[in-house]
Amino acid sequence: MSMFVITLLAGTVAVAEAVPDGVGAAFAGFEERCAHDAGKLWGRSLCGGVLIADFEAGRLYASDPDPNGTLPAVGDVYAGPLPASLPRANTGVDWQGRRWTLVLWPLPDDPAERMCLLVHESFHRIQPELGLDGQENRNAHLDEADGRVWMRLEWRALREALTGKDRHAALADALALRRHRHRLVEAARAAEWALEINEGLAEYTGVRLAYPGEAAAERAAEALARADGWDHLARRFAYASGPAWGLLLDHIAPDWRSRVLAGADFTDIAGRALPSASAEETKARDRARAYGLEAVEAEEIERASERASERESLRALLLGPDALVLPLAEAQMSFDPRSVSALPPEGTIYRGLTVTDLWGRIEVEGPALISPDFTSLRVSPVTEIVAGGMTGADWTLALDTGWTFAEGRLTQPESPAASESPN
Repeated sequence: MSMFVITLLAGTVAVAEAVPDGVGAAFAGFEERCAHDAGKLWGRSLCGGVLIADFEAGRLYASDPDPNGTLPAVGDVYAGPLPASLPRANTGVDWQGRRWTLVLWPLPDDPAERMCLLVHESFHRIQPELGLDGQENRNAHLDEADGRVWMRLEWRALREALTGKDRHAALADALALRRHRHRLVEAARAAEWALEINEGLAEYTGVRLAYPGEAAAERAAEALARADGWDHLARRFAYASGPAWGLLLDHIAPDWRSRVLAGADFTDIAGRALPSASAEETKARDRARAYGLEAVEAEEIERASERASERESLRALLLGPDALVLPLAEAQMSFDPRSVSALPPEGTIYRGLTVTDLWGRIEVEGPALISPDFTSLRVSPVTEIVAGGMTGADWTLALDTGWTFAEGRLTQPESPAASESPN
């Protein structure tokens, strides 16, 4: 059921806008929750404008009036056509000269999950002000056997710390296993922390404010248990690691958030709070056996064999001479982090991806390969050229005006100056 506003205009009756049930309640619930926090977590209020984008209906709903007044008021909500400039993603976004929280409709049915999403994305909105909006790094090592083994073992120790009786001992184990992984893989610590800053801290904030009391620890432990079975970790792991480490540091180092703002990471903060972990670090394999080391290693050896075969198929499809290659210059992307995986050294595989750039918009349901320097996108070969674009077996490309495709290459429109004849 939707809400309609009926307006009388010169003797006529007009229906101004239909607002889906739940939009206004989501705005009000978020406002109440962020006002209750009042900036205590991060020293900066999470309250601010929220946009809910319904891409299926082409409608946009806002909690506040936009600066240019393009969204008319419908009761306590502001609603209007969905602008083409907004990305199809849950994120923080700049629109009409203002910073907003953007979430996609429909929202989660569960009230706590809905609040967790709204808070998570509102953290993204204020990240630049906190100085926590650094560039993410690739975590290709977490799609390899060693990285996966020691991440899964760290998660199991974190889960024990959240649910068991000896929190400090289990957390010391988690830190020792984390440090062991970082010794095995050069630059792993910095690469992982970059994603933990971006998504891990956001998810911690969402869980912390959406789930009261011990429910937050239960939610974080459940997330760790699910993550233990994930196929792809490179762009996803921080959604499980962030809440667990954050909630546990709330107990052993309550000032940890201010230290993060000053440049410290989970490893450093936990290490100072748990000096006993340095002793455990020297016998990481011994401690790992308590969390199923042998079984996890066997599973990951089998997984690595399957992954090698899959990677060869992806290389044949996306690196062959018939693959479509698109340049990336001003790309805006939306994707599912659950299906992102590494294809070293050629780049990163995204399954389910939308990209807009100077040439237009491509929607990919199957695999797509983005180069390590983010300058090119590869998809499966073209199967049909149609008016205004082309299609492949698992993608559709709409070209912007003037762009053409011929002999396997995209050609951009000439600028007016370039097309003029010289005097």
